[in-house]
Amino acid sequence: MCLAVAPAFSGGIAVRAADTQTLALQLQSERALDRMKAVQTLGEMRNAEAAALLVKCLNDPHIGVRTGAAGALVRIGPPAVRPLVQCLSSSNKDLRRAAARALGDIGDMSAVEALTPLLADPDASVKRVAEASLASLNAKAKAAARMEAERKAQSKPSPPVDPNATAEFKSKQGFSFAYPAHWAIATKEQTRDIARVLKSVAPNIQQADMNRVAVLVYDAASREFAESLNVVVSRGAMPINDQSREQYAAAVTDGYRRASGNVTDINVSVTQVAGRDAMTIRFLASWPQVNKFVRHWQVAVPAKCQTFIFTCSARDADWARLEPVFERMINSVQLEPDIASSFDTLPGYARGIIIGGLIGGLIGFFIMAFIKIAGLWRKPSE
Repeated sequence: MCLAVAPAFSGGIAVRAADTQTLALQLQSERALDRMKAVQTLGEMRNAEAAALLVKCLNDPHIGVRTGAAGALVRIGPPAVRPLVQCLSSSNKDLRRAAARALGDIGDMSAVEALTPLLADPDASVKRVAEASLASLNAKAKAAARMEAERKAQSKPSPPVDPNATAEFKSKQGFSFAYPAHWAIATKEQTRDIARVLKSVAPNIQQADMNRVAVLVYDAASREFAESLNVVVSRGAMPINDQSREQYAAAVTDGYRRASGNVTDINVSVTQVAGRDAMTIRFLASWPQVNKFVRHWQVAVPAKCQTFIFTCSARDADWARLEPVFERMINSVQLEPDIASSFDTLPGYARGIIIGGLIGGLIGFFIMAFIKIAGLWRKPSE
């Protein structure tokens, strides 16, 4: 096998190195195979001199030479346009037709003016080829114009964002809050994407039911959608006491560990949200698999028979800049009057609330660390 391949390889190098004068002589050979080899080599040279020789082959008596020359001219591209255009005025209808077809395949818009007169060519076959080539060039021009318009639209500077402008989200589950007007609300499809990623990267969190997520808002203009706030509604009202604080911190740490993550810088305290006591926990999450560090701030607000868990998430490096934004969002939280405060608990409340808090943190992390990278995230249509 090696002995058979080596001569062919060496011959190929010798042919490619031949000058156009030698190839021009080869094109005059009586053997069609010699002319076809010369045509192939000229096509690899891809310059105007080679194109001028190839154009002459479009009228070769052998179909293999004609076909090879047409394909070689298309490969050469723009340098072949000028000699092809000159062929359009030939008295030979076959040469006009071949040149018109090659110009359409090359797709250079400078050929439009030269092709247009062929729409009135006396030969019907030349006319049909000219029509097809012009249609192809017209379609290409429209596509190029559309792409240019899209490029210009994307390059236009975005209107200035008023950092103080807010929008309000009001849930049927009895809570509302204000968020930056330039942020977006995740679609149902995006939420399903999150669930799919969570199940693939954190299979140990079997209870990661995304139906618990009431809403997810995020800054669509941020890097990898790293800035977000999500609300998870869990069954049972969390009691606010020292024991529950310790249980919550331990459960979050253990939950992330079981999901192959790490939690550091944990701080748990009690605060006031919407006029009622709430549990707040701040921590830094990371995963050994990816070099990402995301800081979370969770606020668990107990109501009558449920707990609303607000989770704010951002890159650790960006947290100082975003913390005031998150504080305004949390401070704007309102609960409907009929959701009376109560520390009456349902059986298993701790498990439900802890899982809810864990889901909230995982969402904040995996939006930034996995969804964008995995190509799953799609911005909502405007």
